[in-house]
Amino acid sequence: RDAQPDPPTGRGRARGSAWNQYDAVPVHREPIETPRPDLAEEFPTYEDMEDVFRVNLNNQSKQLDRSDLSDSHPMIMTTGRQVEHTGGGAETRNNPYTAERAPFMYAEINPKVANELGVDTGGWITVGTKRGTLVVQARVTERVNQEEIFLPFHWGGIFEGESLLDRYPDGFEPVTIGDSANIGTSDGYDPHTMMQETKANLAVLDKADPEEIPELPEKQLAYQEEKGLIRRPLGGDD
Repeated sequence: RDAQPDPPTGRGRARGSAWNQYDAVPVHREPIETPRPDLAEEFPTYEDMEDVFRVNLNNQSKQLDRSDLSDSHPMIMTTGRQVEHTGGGAETRNNPYTAERAPFMYAEINPKVANELGVDTGGWITVGTKRGTLVVQARVTERVNQEEIFLPFHWGGIFEGESLLDRYPDGFEPVTIGDSANIGTSDGYDPHTMMQETKANLAVLDKADPEEIPELPEKQLAYQEEKGLIRRPLGGDD
C-alpha cells in the first residue's frame, strides 16, 4: 500500500476506461431491428459515424429504415452457443463424438408456434430476415416464448438451403452441415467493442417446402435417425 498510494481521483477513475466511451455512463439503446419502434424513438441507437476503425457506422440510418420491419418480420431472433460445439464448428462438427450428440442445425421455437406451422422437432422450416433466408430444422421447446427463436452459430456447409458439399475436396467433406446463423444476423455493430449485433434480429418463419430441404450427409442422417429426429422409409417392397 505504501509503495502505491491512492491517486487523488481514486483508483476506480484512474484505472477505468469509461472516459473514452461515447456515453458517460452505460445507457439503454434499442437494437437496429426492434419489435418496439416506440422504444427506438426514446432510446435510439448510436448516430451514424464515419471511419470507426476504418468502417462507417450506419446504425441509426438502418434503424430508421427498418422502423416498420416488425410488421413483416414479427419474431425476435437471437443466437448463441451449443454445449457440444465450439466456434464455427469446423472441428466439433467433424468429430464423430460431438457430431453424434448434436447432429443438426436448428431453430428453437415455442410449441404453439410449431403447432401453427405444423412442424415437430426435426421438421424443416425457413427463417427469413432482412439479409437472407435460412433453411433449418425445428427444435420445439418451451425455453423460448411465442415471440422468440434461438439459433446456434456453430454451423456451415449449407447456404440459404443449398448444400455446399460439392465444394469440399474429396475425403474432406464435413460429417454434419447446416445453414449458418450469420446469414440472418444484423449488420450493425457496437462502436465500443467492435462486436456485431447478433443477439437482436427480426425474422419471419414458415414451413419449408420439400424442394427447399437440403441434402444432408449420410452420417448426419444416421445420427438424426438414432435420436428419433427423422424416420427414413424402409428399403425393399415395404
